[in-house]
Amino acid sequence: MKIVLSFLFVVVAGLTIMAQSESSNIIPKPSSVEQGNGSFTLSSKTQIVFSDEGGKRAAQILRDRLKSEFGLKVKITSKKQKSDAIEFVPQVEKVNAEAYNLEIAPGRVSIEGGEQGMFYGIQSLLQLVQTNPGNARLRAVKISDAPRFPYRGMHLDVSRHFWTVEFVKK
Repeated sequence: MKIVLSFLFVVVAGLTIMAQSESSNIIPKPSSVEQGNGSFTLSSKTQIVFSDEGGKRAAQILRDRLKSEFGLKVKITSKKQKSDAIEFVPQVEKVNAEAYNLEIAPGRVSIEGGEQGMFYGIQSLLQLVQTNPGNARLRAVKISDAPRFPYRGMHLDVSRHFWTVEFVKK
């Protein structure tokens, strides 16, 4: 009986771990995540496409991060690409400056939002990169996210943690 229960425990624990690895582990957790089929492979042939100045600044940030973190040298362009592109799309409706939609499909990646939203979309995208020797890929997914509250802040418990003003301002 103990052997059967031990076996069932191992099977259930293994399935739980496999299910967790299939989900997108992004911090902070996005509002909406839909897993897709397939993946997008990042390579030196991948181009980053922008259509406005905010998109250009976001494209430069992404290019620099891909080079420093993954050793990928990608080009930035304002010309539309048919495939193998990461596209920054300006947000049509100005609902929330920090909101973004990230869509990863086998042929392309799209990050839609305002300039701040594009920045947060880049942060989510970088957390999703899976690297193997010689290549980097992104699983197909659709993510929509926006902050829950109109401010970002923190709580500092000064009664139990005595820090100088200079330390807190770091």
